[in-house]
Amino acid sequence: MSSSDINPILHFFIGGVAGAAGAIATSPLEFLKTRLQSTTGQQFFANGCRHKALNSLPVRFASTNGSVTIVQYFGHIYRVEGGIMAFYKGLRPSLMGIIPARAVYFVSYSHYKQFYNRICRVPNSNKVHLLSAISTGLTMSTITSPLWVIKTKMQLDTRAGKSSPIIHYIQHIWRRDGFRGLYRGLTASYAGSLETGAYFVVYERLKIYFANKQHSNLPSYIDYFLAASAAKLTGVLLFYPHEVIRTRLRQDSFAGHRQYRSFVQTLLKVWSEERLAGLYGGMSLHLLRAVPNTAITFLTYEAIVSLVNF
Repeated sequence: MSSSDINPILHFFIGGVAGAAGAIATSPLEFLKTRLQSTTGQQFFANGCRHKALNSLPVRFASTNGSVTIVQYFGHIYRVEGGIMAFYKGLRPSLMGIIPARAVYFVSYSHYKQFYNRICRVPNSNKVHLLSAISTGLTMSTITSPLWVIKTKMQLDTRAGKSSPIIHYIQHIWRRDGFRGLYRGLTASYAGSLETGAYFVVYERLKIYFANKQHSNLPSYIDYFLAASAAKLTGVLLFYPHEVIRTRLRQDSFAGHRQYRSFVQTLLKVWSEERLAGLYGGMSLHLLRAVPNTAITFLTYEAIVSLVNF
């Protein structure tokens, strides 16, 4: 029995468990990545050691050129924003979003793949995988956008101590932008569906490659991990700027003026002011988080599917 033959309810459960495992394991890196994508993080680094909060950092981390390292920024957040739990800001809405999102994600991909296999001339081709993945990405972005907006707001909250209840951020968004505020950055998420498409094309091809290499129907768990890691790395390198644009669109307005208003306007603004450094801000941390996150998620999913099939 293949994964596409599994009962949709069981598919939903397996996807949710897999998504939660990946999200919890890599939450601190997700938090730091969001900070580095935003102007909140960019301004901190631009201020360098002139930032008053850096006075409390150990001398061995002192900068000689007025810039700030990742280690210093980590230390600043740890000291000023509430210790280690500061790095888990946004985890609650992440889990509230990632569990149903990943659950529906795998169900949707399976059903879209069945649909495109019926209407396309060559089943299980790159075209089928690409269309299935993009359709899945568009579906999931539309359903879960409000939760990701709330998560971003929580991660960009630089106040010390515990983060406010989720309802506080919902009220804040509603007062500022109304209903449309919960879908800010949706166009960038739609653009991110191309990354999902690239991911699944590479992932499905590598699964076939590893299976053929072993002369069996299914690759091993290590092969799943390697396939998911390589596929995610490919997708991120090709389409990462949409992540930065999405974060900028979800930032609060400054002094009543919103700097980032649309996908194209934000893309051009970041490029004109910050060039590639801005469009790829936080990518190293994103890779450190996204590659193992995706690998853990898909390895967990494939492992549970294999157990169910067994």
